[in-house]
Amino acid sequence: IAARVDHSVDFEFEVEDAITDTGRDHVSVRWTGFVRPSFDEVFTFYVAANDGARLFVNGELLFDNFESEVTEAEGVVTYEGETSVSMVADMLTDIQLEWRENTGSATVRLMWSSASQPKTVIPSNRLFSSSTPITYSPFTVAPTGIKATPPTGAELAIADWDKILVSW
Repeated sequence: IAARVDHSVDFEFEVEDAITDTGRDHVSVRWTGFVRPSFDEVFTFYVAANDGARLFVNGELLFDNFESEVTEAEGVVTYEGETSVSMVADMLTDIQLEWRENTGSATVRLMWSSASQPKTVIPSNRLFSSSTPITYSPFTVAPTGIKATPPTGAELAIADWDKILVSW
């Protein structure tokens, strides 16, 4: 098992390319981290792959085609799934992509779109791994979960009743 940080998920391996030390066939990869959208919108995620892929966004399984086998004649197949709720602009959202390569062509590409975002490969400045920004990212983010609490000791006071105008 090897670990590394990729600046994006946009790979098309040539026949002579080795994905791991043992070659390019019978390989599986799991990318985990965070995505940071620019808009408060529902997003559609796409994975163009040969062979299988499974994608979770914010813990929600968007699609599971992990056991799929794509023939050389098919080339690359695009799987897609839409988030069930709006993602929040500039908020980190968990993402996990699992990809499986059997034999033949080896391609995997992670993309997204929304009403304001055209379909594109998710750029490095929108991808984060735990607390370290992805290579080439201009952001430094340390995700920390907090639970909101209601305000305490709040009261409403009006200082001068004579200056309040009420009209009917």
